[in-house]
Formats: sequence, C-alpha cells, structure tokens
Amino acid sequence: MRSWKHAWKYDIMFLILFLILFLATMLPSFAQVHSETTPNNVAVPMTKQAPVRVVESSMQTLALRLSPGMDIKEELERIVKERHINAASVLTCVGSLREAVVRFANKPKGTALGGPLEIVSLTGTFGQDGSHLHIALSNGEGTTIGGHVLAGCRVYTTAEIVLGILTDAVFTREQDSASGYKELVVSPIDKQ
Repeated sequence: MRSWKHAWKYDIMFLILFLILFLATMLPSFAQVHSETTPNNVAVPMTKQAPVRVVESSMQTLALRLSPGMDIKEELERIVKERHINAASVLTCVGSLREAVVRFANKPKGTALGGPLEIVSLTGTFGQDGSHLHIALSNGEGTTIGGHVLAGCRVYTTAEIVLGILTDAVFTREQDSASGYKELVVSPIDKQ
C-alpha cells in the first residue's frame, strides 16, 4: 500500500519517466533535415553538407594602391589575369569610394550607392575563373552597409590593398546544384 506521505516521490518519478519517453519519441523529428531555398528556388540542406576540400599552401603577398576613378573589381580581376594568379584572397583593404554598386543578400540585382564612402572591409577570393568579393562601406554619418561587390565601385581617394597569393592552390568556379550558383572549388596546383 502506498503511503500518502511519500506519494509525491512516485509522482516525480512518473513525471521524469514521462519526460524521457516524450523526448525519445520527439528527437527524431528534431533531427530531420531542414532546408532553405536559394533565389533559384533550389532547396539547400542545412544539416547534411558536402565534404570540405582543404588544400595547404604557401602564400606570397602583393601590395598595391588603386587611384581615384579606378573600379576595384575590374582592376583586381585584371591584375589576377595578367599575373596568371590561380588562387588569391584579399588580406586587407582601406580606402574610399566615390560610388559603389553592391548586391544585397538574396537580391537579384545590384544597388547603386552614392558617396563618398569609406571602405570598412573588403574580403574575397580570386582565380582565373573569376572572383567573389564582399564589401562593407560607411557613409558620412557612420552608417555601415555591405554586400556583394559588383562593377561600379569606383575609388574616391585611394584603395590600399594587400592580396595573399596561394602558390600551391587553384581556385575555380563550378555550377553548384545545391545553391544554384557558380561556387568555389579549391584544388591543389598540378606541379607536373
């Protein structure tokens, strides 16, 4: 016979057992693959990802300054092509733009921004197949905005840039069925 004095202990044990069983039945539904869609309405799995390709590489640096009126994207892509650089990354950039064209997240087209604008950050990768650059800019009030760099980001006073050249790697871009975009493929350089 159950003592009423100790009945609460049985109630707590029952509650704990119920919670364990409840969680055990609910966890599989929490572990299902969730997805989001890209602008091309392609579902991208959030929990199951492709393996990461890693290439170790030595690095050389290239320091440069772009002058007023130069287009950042066009000039950097030109330098990469002319120097036959297979893989590079922006290490740092400071300067200003008189105007910019950036594509904001998940938008199909670029947005023109009037300047002058301070370059707070420029980051990205380059290869012979093209580039992928993002920029953060601030206006005269200190409001910061950023996005994907498009042609039309013209230097106002200066753009002081250091590129890191990965001497043992090749960056190419291939169509990715999961994202719907041409995405970076990292490979070791063929040294034959």
